[in-house]
Amino acid sequence: MLHAELAPVQRVVHSDAPPDFSGFLSSGQFSDVLLVCPGGGAGIEAHRIVLASQSEIFRTELGDAWSSGAEKGGRVELKMAEDADEEILRHMLCWLYGGG
Repeated sequence: MLHAELAPVQRVVHSDAPPDFSGFLSSGQFSDVLLVCPGGGAGIEAHRIVLASQSEIFRTELGDAWSSGAEKGGRVELKMAEDADEEILRHMLCWLYGGG
């Protein structure tokens, strides 16, 4: 019989701190929402599950967009309010995604 030394089992302690999804925000990997501010620009790629889990407003807007058939090619496009500023929106998203 072969005996191998096993590493001691480490206990995983769950933190109350929210997860940091900022890497997904900056890379756009797996994004399924495009947030479009007035005044042009390519928009900001985001993630439905992160937005909906962190904001009741986004949860409602994404639910409405989904049920109205706004989804095209797996992506929902949300147009921000006329006075929305893209730089401020990016800062807010960083906070929602847990990156500070």
